[in-house]
Amino acid sequence: MNSWRDYSDGVLMGKMRIILSTLLDIEMLLIMALLGTLIRLAGVALNLPKDRSKKHGRSRTSIREHQRLATKILFKSEKLIRTNKNIIKVSSIWGV
Repeated sequence: MNSWRDYSDGVLMGKMRIILSTLLDIEMLLIMALLGTLIRLAGVALNLPKDRSKKHGRSRTSIREHQRLATKILFKSEKLIRTNKNIIKVSSIWGV
């Protein structure tokens, strides 16, 4: 027969599971927002007008530099996605 202590431990584990899954959902939303921001910045960097840099007295940034920047951003976002997938795999093993 289950004692009161066993029952309360089960309730506590259930609450912890809910809290951990909520934190994981929040983390995933933050990562997706960060990825969206990075991709948007890469798009803005690729679409900069050529005359804009002349107005401020700076040399023009080449298209290749913008492409390198976009590539770096995409590689970092892929790394974040891989990390997030590993977190999901571990949490599913734990039963969260």
